[in-house]
This record gives sequence, C-alpha cells and structure tokens, in this order.
Amino acid sequence: MPSINFAKLKTSTGIPLATAKRSNDVGKTIFRANKARKRGKQNKQVFRSTMQMTKQTCTAN
Repeated sequence: MPSINFAKLKTSTGIPLATAKRSNDVGKTIFRANKARKRGKQNKQVFRSTMQMTKQTCTAN
C-alpha cells in the first residue's frame, strides 16, 4: 500500500480531508443547533454563534 497524503486528499465537497476531519465536531455542533432550532427553543443565538464559528473555521485554512 502506498502511503496516503491526507493533506492532498479532498472530500466530495472539495474541502481538504484533513480540514474536514478537524471541522467534523463543528458540523456536529451545527447539527445540534439545527435540531434545537426545530424544537422551537430560544437558541437562535446558539445557531448564530455556531455559524460564525464555522465560517471562521472554514476560512482559517
């Protein structure tokens, strides 16, 4: 097996795989925020801050 260079691999969305692995927990947070929003809780705040966090994470690379 040749060694795989994770830095060069891309996911289907074109995000580098190493980044995708790192931002997976961000995705989970968004998912949680979305679920809570659907439940009609007052956490638009949570959702908004999550989205900002995500934008920072995605642009940080």
